[in-house]
Amino acid sequence: MSSDQLSIPPAIPVLDNTPPSASSFLTTPFRWFDIVIGLLPPALFCGSRLFVRPTDVFSFEAYMAITVAVMTWMILYPCLRRRALTGTMPTLWRGRRHFWTNLGWGCLFVLLSFFVMVVIALIETAFVDEPSQGSFGDPLNYPVRAPIALIVFFLVAATIGPLAEEIFFRGFLYSALRRSLGFWFALLLQAILFAAMHPLQLVGSIKVFFIGIILGLLFAWRKTILAPLVTHGIWNGLMAGFVLIGIALQANSPAIGVYGDDIPDFHGFRVQRVLPDSPAQRAGIEKDDLIVAVNGERFLDFRDFIFLVREHRPGEEVSIQYYRDGVLLETNIVLGWRKDVYDK
Repeated sequence: MSSDQLSIPPAIPVLDNTPPSASSFLTTPFRWFDIVIGLLPPALFCGSRLFVRPTDVFSFEAYMAITVAVMTWMILYPCLRRRALTGTMPTLWRGRRHFWTNLGWGCLFVLLSFFVMVVIALIETAFVDEPSQGSFGDPLNYPVRAPIALIVFFLVAATIGPLAEEIFFRGFLYSALRRSLGFWFALLLQAILFAAMHPLQLVGSIKVFFIGIILGLLFAWRKTILAPLVTHGIWNGLMAGFVLIGIALQANSPAIGVYGDDIPDFHGFRVQRVLPDSPAQRAGIEKDDLIVAVNGERFLDFRDFIFLVREHRPGEEVSIQYYRDGVLLETNIVLGWRKDVYDK
């Protein structure tokens, strides 16, 4: 064969062995150092909530701004580390072939999550006297706020929150841990860290742990952030919606303007904070007072106190019995509208 007849073989394409639907996080060589640095800001933020109530230090708007800043870290840090280690930014999913399939599985896993929560709730009802609060807490503990603040709360809970947590816990943490510890340890550890980042009562943390397991299994199976993101977003949207409904229903209820901390084995609560220019402040209620009765009627805890006050109308005068420095005192309080007392 002459040299004129020789042909140059075509360039051999570089094959990508990653499955079309696989998240690029799974192929990123994250290290233990990356995990430690990534965990620091969310761990400090969530850990501080165990010791300081956010409403004591920040306004609702400031707290939401800090929350968004931490979530931004949870999104950007894994993505930038992926770029530093591989030279490319991550993708949430690859190609359109499995888009609708993953979307559908994400929706179906909402039903699985609901079923698991129902089972845990039934077990809780059988063994625990007082049910735990949900992931977003008790609507009774949320101050009534302007509509724009509530809209921001809902959007953060249903969009930015799930996106940040799925990228961070499933895309980043699970993928990094699996390289060193294998599937099962990575699945369990990411779920434990996911629950630890949501400071709740014991049963509430158990619920979040199982949600983390479900989302981790979905990510490991579908190999894409899209499926657990859909499940997480729908779930958070539903829970946030329930909170907003609760806030709306309580807006016109009566209130005296205090936050309370429950005391174990004590019928009543400790005043944790008295709102300025509230009925409670005008009546002389102070921080650390122990409120024990309304019109002489005892109650169990702060939540029970709120329902007892709701048996009256705004503008009504009630007597509050409380202890201060071991002395039983009594004062009369004219109940205010909750939306006016808390929205200041």
